[in-house]
Amino acid sequence: MFSRHEINTLREIVAMHYRSMPNYLMYAHPWFKPGKSQQLEILRSVANDQSHMVEKVVHLVEDQGEPVAMGEFPMEFTGYHDLSFSYLLKILLGYQERFVARLEQLGESLEAGGMAKNLVEEAIGMAIGHLENLREVADNKGVPTA
Repeated sequence: MFSRHEINTLREIVAMHYRSMPNYLMYAHPWFKPGKSQQLEILRSVANDQSHMVEKVVHLVEDQGEPVAMGEFPMEFTGYHDLSFSYLLKILLGYQERFVARLEQLGESLEAGGMAKNLVEEAIGMAIGHLENLREVADNKGVPTA
């Protein structure tokens, strides 16, 4: 059984992942330079991973009899429609850095060894991996090699 604080933390994890910038960009259709379709695959991979995290956490919270609100995308994201991925990449990197920082704050508020803490640590690891992939894309203007 999760504590009230753990439930609220997990709800925030769901909302963060569900209404993330990578998920929004899957609807906003950034423009990719010809021959850079691999960049779309990186973005799609991040969005898919985040969607899987949402599903995982929602099931756990709802199994506790608690509702989960997904939230809505921030209004500022509406300015990202139909822009080039190259332009958005710097914005996306800053967003992902803040995303990781917030997850780390949430993780610090939980007791070690609990299921909620483990889920947040999994989300942190995943988010750091995404940040590294995006940085490599930005550095190489291409695709991560790993």
